[in-house]
Amino acid sequence: MWTVTLIMLLLSSPDSLDGQHLEVATGETLHVALAGVGRPVLVIPGLFGAIEGFRRVSDSLVASGYRVLVVEPLGVGGSSRPKRADYSLTAQAERMALVIRAFGMQPATIVAHSVSAAIAFRLAILHPDLVAAVVSLEGGPTETIATPGLRRALRMAPLLRLLGSGPLRGRIAKQMRAASGDTTWLSDSVIQVYARGPSRNLGATLGALRRMVDAVEPWPLGPALGRIACPVVLIQGLAPHEGGPDQLARAKMEGIPGYTLTTIPGVGLYAFEEAPNSVVAVIRGVTPISARRRDAMNLRL
Repeated sequence: MWTVTLIMLLLSSPDSLDGQHLEVATGETLHVALAGVGRPVLVIPGLFGAIEGFRRVSDSLVASGYRVLVVEPLGVGGSSRPKRADYSLTAQAERMALVIRAFGMQPATIVAHSVSAAIAFRLAILHPDLVAAVVSLEGGPTETIATPGLRRALRMAPLLRLLGSGPLRGRIAKQMRAASGDTTWLSDSVIQVYARGPSRNLGATLGALRRMVDAVEPWPLGPALGRIACPVVLIQGLAPHEGGPDQLARAKMEGIPGYTLTTIPGVGLYAFEEAPNSVVAVIRGVTPISARRRDAMNLRL
């Protein structure tokens, strides 16, 4: 399963993110990027996320002594969009478990944006030995990605196919502006980065999104949240914006024994872009004490 590409990634630790493609199963290829040496952090972008969006967070963490691995889930960004794959959030969590073990990053601090937080929660429940902590960037314990907005967008699939990728880029840009507290970071080049993956093969993207919407989870997440043993931090921006967990979702998360809420003024859904230093501070703060002691021992040796 693991190819020469993986061996090369394991042997090299660049100072900044360097994207590669990694086959985790037949026909299933994940777009991943690895940087740094030190305490492990796994980053999972959201539904329309991109590795490049976390570059400033990664660069800062690497400079602080972290090893950062960003993995775009199946169907997201530059990862593949196979027709017969399991796109459930649980299956995505199992793929993340494979990647963590393959890179020897257990236990890792999991940083997940938006709907990918539900992947991180499932990972922490299914494989507690792999997860040191979870930092959720505006993500709640969703049971499905089939939001009314996404369903409405998929009803436009025939029109999008007819008109091409331009309208899709426009919808992504509109959503990102509505979800941001400060939109000055949203230049045309940035929007192009986020739209690149979904626009590369529009038909395959729409098909993957439809399969994500239709995916059936093997078990409900909500009742299992109390089994998460590691610290969980929810980061939410205080600026008015679309998206993010609502009051009911936050109430469910309070059932997690190690749950805390951190808010950032003037920020929306994309705190890692709008206030990367604040996000880095939270990630560094949630690092388990045992990891700090282990690092100090290594330095003495």
